[in-house]
Amino acid sequence: MKKNIHPTSNMVNTTCLSCGKAYVIKSTYSTIKVEICSNCHPFYTGQQKIVDSANKVSDFNKRLAQKSDNVISRKDKNKNRAKHTVTEIKGERTLTLKDMLQQFKK
Repeated sequence: MKKNIHPTSNMVNTTCLSCGKAYVIKSTYSTIKVEICSNCHPFYTGQQKIVDSANKVSDFNKRLAQKSDNVISRKDKNKNRAKHTVTEIKGERTLTLKDMLQQFKK
């Protein structure tokens, strides 16, 4: 093995940013910080924990609440459509298919 080509490895304190637990591992870095460790990761704990550092989940919930307030039911939409089926273009009345069939039956 060649001499002086391999980096030196040291025992390093590693800390988890979400739970604060500290580990001692062997690494070439001087310090290591991890976001989620095996002590707080949902896969290992079996509990769901939402890490929302940029408030994306709360922003999504706010948008969802606003959209649900603005939603019009299908019945209301159909009522509005029925009102606008007969239109007038340049003073002439445009007939719907229902009106045309009724005239044909007469």
